[in-house]
Amino acid sequence: MRIARLVGAAVIGASGILLSATPSNAADIAACRNAPGDANCTGAQIKRHDACWENSRVVAARAYSELGWNFLTTLRWSQQCQSNFAVTELTSLDILHSPYYELRNKVRRHAGPNGPYRMLYAPWARLTGDVGSLVISPLVWSPTNPAEACLSIRSNDQVVCTEAI
Repeated sequence: MRIARLVGAAVIGASGILLSATPSNAADIAACRNAPGDANCTGAQIKRHDACWENSRVVAARAYSELGWNFLTTLRWSQQCQSNFAVTELTSLDILHSPYYELRNKVRRHAGPNGPYRMLYAPWARLTGDVGSLVISPLVWSPTNPAEACLSIRSNDQVVCTEAI
């Protein structure tokens, strides 16, 4: 059974299977875990259950619904990697008005002591209705700068954003 059609990398289906069209960057995550910093962490593509994911926690969340598709976008913080990232999950599907839904998310680091403003997007993903599918942004190193996660759809680059934490 196909979980999601990927229009980039970092879409994970409800069963936890990662579908990726780009090569793994395990070295980037390892470098971030071993020596957190802007050069090692910002832009590294996190995956479910890797070193930076395992100790992460949700610090802010926002829900969004459209045409029966219900999403939760969360800002996650990885203490070990001193980084934030965005995760958007298809939480439920009321009525299927469309056979798919295209979206992406982004994580934003506000300017501060850890560096200038940065905005990093996940690639566009086409979800096919499997509840639990995830879209995951790259990491942004941000131990003290505020950060936020936002959901984007084709017609609106910023549908909802979490609180900046």
